[in-house]
Amino acid sequence: MNQNVRDQKNKTEEIPIEIPLYKNNSASYIFGASVDTSYSSSSDLSGESDLVLLDRPNPPANRAWCSDENEPVLTVNLANYIKPTAVSYQHFKWNGTVPHGSPRVFNVFACIDFNCEKTEPLVTNCEYKSFGEIQEQIYQIPSNSKTKSIGKVQFRFLKNHGNVKKTCVSLVRVYGESTGIPKMREFKTKKISKTCSEFKHIHHHNPFSYDKFIEKTCGILFSKGCCSVCPECCDECYIQDYTGFYEIVEFLLLFLGVPSIFLLCIFKSCKSDE
Repeated sequence: MNQNVRDQKNKTEEIPIEIPLYKNNSASYIFGASVDTSYSSSSDLSGESDLVLLDRPNPPANRAWCSDENEPVLTVNLANYIKPTAVSYQHFKWNGTVPHGSPRVFNVFACIDFNCEKTEPLVTNCEYKSFGEIQEQIYQIPSNSKTKSIGKVQFRFLKNHGNVKKTCVSLVRVYGESTGIPKMREFKTKKISKTCSEFKHIHHHNPFSYDKFIEKTCGILFSKGCCSVCPECCDECYIQDYTGFYEIVEFLLLFLGVPSIFLLCIFKSCKSDE
């Protein structure tokens, strides 16, 4: 092998292989992110905390993650490990002035351990401002940040607009770079085969049935290809519904029959009168 060929081979071997990086919102529920309720403040969204991660253009006003705690904390399990580049907050649609109760100042920390006992600041003193009616406001993480790959973050809300007791959070995002594109969450549709139009029809004409007996999580609507964001029939976007209580009732009605349920109620009533 002559010298020129040998030199060329050495140069080729020295060139590092560039790994492609993908930028995405790793705090998206649809990609698999979730709220770690064990390390978050208590919220009005009992069992549905993940709504604060449901990435959509206009989150509904009546389904925010609200907490009465002083300086509430929201801990998020990211969909994949990322090198964080920015975080953002988006309140439900407002005009002119940010509504009272929405976050005003917050910090975001990277959790180094599972319990978030050891943390590193990603970005501090983020202020959600009333200017230009910008719904999503993005806060860049300093380029000199030493934080590398993380899978969990904590939002710590220090002040809210109006200085009221309850802080209500509509939608948080965590942007970052990773070597892989996260896959959309797979949803088990169980026995539901409703189309989008049928969901809407039941929502408008039989709201009790829709609310209590129809499994209509946003996950199902996404998996059915109904739309890229929650449709009008899912403005409230339940993450968890069709509770075990209704499954038990359904089981009793199916296998024991209505007469048995009626007799059981009479028996309980007689026992209570004794």
